[in-house]
Amino acid sequence: MYTVPAGAMTYVSSTTFHENTFGVLAGATKQEIIGVEVVVSGSTSPLSVTSMSFNTNGSTNAATDIANAKVYFTGNSNVFYNSYQFGSTVANPNGAFVVNGSQTLNCGTNYFWLVYDISTSGVAGDFVDAECTSLTIGSVKVPTVTAPIGNREITPCSHCTVSASTDDVSGVTHVIFNTIDNHSNDGGPAYSDYTAISTDVTVGNSYNLTVKVNTAGAYRGDTKAWIDWNQDCDFDDAGEEFYLGQATSVTDGATSLSPLSITIPLTATTGTTIMRVRDTYNSAGVPQPLACGNQNWSEAEDYTINVIGLTPPAITTVTPNTGTAYKDGGKDITIVGTDFTGATSVTLAGVPAHIISNTATQIVIETAGGTYSGTNEIVVTTVAGSGSKATTFTFETRNIIPVGGGTDDHRFFQWALDDLLGWYGTTSFDAGQLPGAKYIDVYAGTYTEVVTPNITLAPSTTNNLVIQNHSGDAPVVNATGKANGVYIGALNNVTVSGLAIYGATNDNIYTEGDANTVQFCKSYNSAGGSGIKLSAAHSSKVKNNLVYGNYNYGIHLAGSNTVETDNNTAYDNGHSVAGSETFSTYSFSGSVATTDLTSVYADIVVPITQIITEIEILNVNITHGTDSQIDM
Repeated sequence: MYTVPAGAMTYVSSTTFHENTFGVLAGATKQEIIGVEVVVSGSTSPLSVTSMSFNTNGSTNAATDIANAKVYFTGNSNVFYNSYQFGSTVANPNGAFVVNGSQTLNCGTNYFWLVYDISTSGVAGDFVDAECTSLTIGSVKVPTVTAPIGNREITPCSHCTVSASTDDVSGVTHVIFNTIDNHSNDGGPAYSDYTAISTDVTVGNSYNLTVKVNTAGAYRGDTKAWIDWNQDCDFDDAGEEFYLGQATSVTDGATSLSPLSITIPLTATTGTTIMRVRDTYNSAGVPQPLACGNQNWSEAEDYTINVIGLTPPAITTVTPNTGTAYKDGGKDITIVGTDFTGATSVTLAGVPAHIISNTATQIVIETAGGTYSGTNEIVVTTVAGSGSKATTFTFETRNIIPVGGGTDDHRFFQWALDDLLGWYGTTSFDAGQLPGAKYIDVYAGTYTEVVTPNITLAPSTTNNLVIQNHSGDAPVVNATGKANGVYIGALNNVTVSGLAIYGATNDNIYTEGDANTVQFCKSYNSAGGSGIKLSAAHSSKVKNNLVYGNYNYGIHLAGSNTVETDNNTAYDNGHSVAGSETFSTYSFSGSVATTDLTSVYADIVVPITQIITEIEILNVNITHGTDSQIDM
């Protein structure tokens, strides 16, 4: 048994940095100036930041250029988002100022961001900058770097102009994008400034853009839109242009690709930017609207888009958050909180879990296999950052791993097998944390997956990997549409016991490994192969199985030496079998089975040197090599 210590949170270090030194526009809001990085370790008794001290040093004329100062917190994410404000807004900062608040820190590296709202009277050519001189985390801490090199220049910005030397009533009549719903009627002039109309959009979310146009008769118009995601005052960057299709002979008709779904890029700069929509007469049949310049019989309209950053996830409760959790995984845990949408990972003590369901406020996980040597906490990560919650689980080991029932059971065969690998790795089953055979113990139910243990597992002749039915249960593997139901491959020392498998496009059960055992299985109705196939799988056992209705053979021992085949029942295998009176044949050449030219399917295929005992004859054909021994 091993318990991961949570550890009391302690302050490690802090520093400041410039993440963005691009130009900034007069009137732009929430413009990042400096970042403050705070590193802590441990997760119990979490620490909080309660104040941060700044000054405007490095700014040319703070009194004129800076309207407001704010601080935002993005948790463990080093990407700026203006969602969680720390403390209150400081109006017209000029020199030293303090922002007071209370923010609980996450284990690891935390990020705070000082932002400015630039005054509409900000002077082009002036610089804005800041320093962080101290922060309070229980006591006053001074960052290693208080005045990072860099600044941001207030730059003039105006997007390129558009015009139309020849114009008519053709053009844009209606634009719908999120909350923008502007009907501009007959197409109007060559350019219309609707930047007073705006909508808020959130990074990572998708919104539909619909544009309606007037083609001024039986003509074709083509439409494009552009959004200046990085706020660099142009529409030239990748991902900023959108083709909305064409329309013909309409006075207020939607373009052919409307509504067009537009996803706000994760890299979009937060704050306000411009969306331009332009419709152009097209006589050549080629989409030709341009973002800038003169185009006859065209109209363009500009709108304001306010890009809002994502909020990092915050965990409220974890249920359960204590007790036993196994290193092979299998425990279901419900996590409640906020901003979970699109979670990219959930970990417990550093081990990634299987995400069962994911909404904005709740995630259900099944723990996976691993070492569980990290901090004893749940961590939810999204593109906006991470949120964590301390847990007090005790991590134990077991050699009987349940699937579909029992305590802390795995939902799927494959998760149980993959999580066994995550826990035990390539260590021999004779050694490691818990020496012994490993049992994948499967409860009743129908499973629709290919059962495939990883080739790097290390079962031994003494301690097998056993894939078995739970006592008294009869699990079924529906392999319809899959190459195999159970694919052991070249892994040695595997036992498959008590499963029913049907419908594979090739062999229901297939193995190339040595010293494997297939027993007490029902394998039937393979669509293109055999019920059980051993291919160059030596020193193995096929015992007490029922095989019937398979496309090729019931049991196919291909190039497999010293295979013990006992007490199997096989009938009506081979798709050439027409009924109970029809028998199929099989012949061999040398030590590997080959078919004759007339009838190529049999119930049991026996190459040279195999031992077959106690066969139940039910419309079964047994063809054997010259040295094979058949005992009935």
